[in-house]
Amino acid sequence: MLFKMLWIERTFQMNSGDVSKPRQIFVTKSRVLAGKVEEYFTKLLESLKVTSKSPEDLRNLVLAKRNQVDDDDLVDLDDEDNWRSDLPRKFSELQDSNFPLFLTFDRLCDLIEADFNTSQRGYNHKENQEPHTFVSYDVFKDHYWPHFPQRLTKGLGLLYIFPDAKVTLFDVQLDPALVFSEIMGIIKGSENTTGSDHGYLDRKTYEELSERTQPTFATQRNTIYSIFEAYQSQKRQQGDYDAADRYVDEAQDNLLIDAFRA
Repeated sequence: MLFKMLWIERTFQMNSGDVSKPRQIFVTKSRVLAGKVEEYFTKLLESLKVTSKSPEDLRNLVLAKRNQVDDDDLVDLDDEDNWRSDLPRKFSELQDSNFPLFLTFDRLCDLIEADFNTSQRGYNHKENQEPHTFVSYDVFKDHYWPHFPQRLTKGLGLLYIFPDAKVTLFDVQLDPALVFSEIMGIIKGSENTTGSDHGYLDRKTYEELSERTQPTFATQRNTIYSIFEAYQSQKRQQGDYDAADRYVDEAQDNLLIDAFRA
């Protein structure tokens, strides 16, 4: 895929007067990977350019590259707010010079969502209310989990299914990481949700999932779904949103990848 992007970009550079600038985007979940791929792409592209450059052009290119490295050293890869701060706030404001674009799925979502005002989103945001919060796992664990009823989160066992036997462990407090994964990956993010009007599985469908294919909470699905309902209610009241709430154009309540497929 990277070499295909390289070929498309190089073709444009050699025939820029005849074709419009291709707007290519490389999307990944990892900021580190996005940066490494962009770095590799840039090196490959520059290696194709140098054959036609004069010695003076090559010296200027080396100096420019050194300055870029110095600037990159000042960037904190763990600084979510300032990562790719060179980009405009909205996707519609991107210029040809921003492409090819290498960024994370979350950063792409931020750019696209900025083109929609709050009334177009499915979030219950009130005037003078704090800005929307994206519910990552850390937000879920620190700000949601402590407010769920303890009868739902404590004193439960997890069921592990092995090929020849079922082993149930009781009196184990639910792990918020496993619950968040179940909500985002199964209730709101599994393939079965694509046929749902709400963007998530209803209780009956979730509780009837195969124990063999979805074993983690096979005997606690009623409780897990109750936690999911409490999570949805609290999230709606606070105007927050998670990865499964994101949408493009009219594809409300669908995952972003589903919107692109449409």
